[in-house]
Amino acid sequence: EVTISARWASASFAFELALILVTMVAIVVHDHQHLSFASFNPARLPHGLSSLGLAFPLAVFLLFIGVGNPGAMVEETRDARRNVPRAIYIAVISVTILYILMAWTTSIAFHDQPTTIANLAAPFVTAATRALGPFAILVYLAGLTSTFSSLLGATTAQTRTLFSAGRDALLPRFLARLSPRYRTP
Repeated sequence: EVTISARWASASFAFELALILVTMVAIVVHDHQHLSFASFNPARLPHGLSSLGLAFPLAVFLLFIGVGNPGAMVEETRDARRNVPRAIYIAVISVTILYILMAWTTSIAFHDQPTTIANLAAPFVTAATRALGPFAILVYLAGLTSTFSSLLGATTAQTRTLFSAGRDALLPRFLARLSPRYRTP
């Protein structure tokens, strides 16, 4: 059973998402006079489509974050052939929308000045600090819960992989033992 870790990871992610949404709203309210959709205009790319090429490696890298976790959890999923792909697609689409909204609110905070944004180490955090003042600690708290839920998900998936390999005698059998109390590997 992965119920305990799944609940903790889900609660942590929900908390993180709430903090990010609150931060984005605060940024839009704080810098509402600079609200525009100009950053979505492809004509504003300084070097045409080659500018998008610079972001491509980062986009590909982000696709692989957490890619190993679903496979290990298939055994725990009801109707895995239907639910696992659905969960992956929903997660990818949701996170893509969230990243786009975070980038957009960041561009609002810096008055749609890409050079200013490019020279910052953590633009969203800087924008949040300006908009939230002393409550910017919420952004750091979101980062902490993100790290916690990522670690919990990766640890759960790795434990499940080792358990399955022990159960199938690919690794020593003692790895397939279950906790008598929690019935977990």
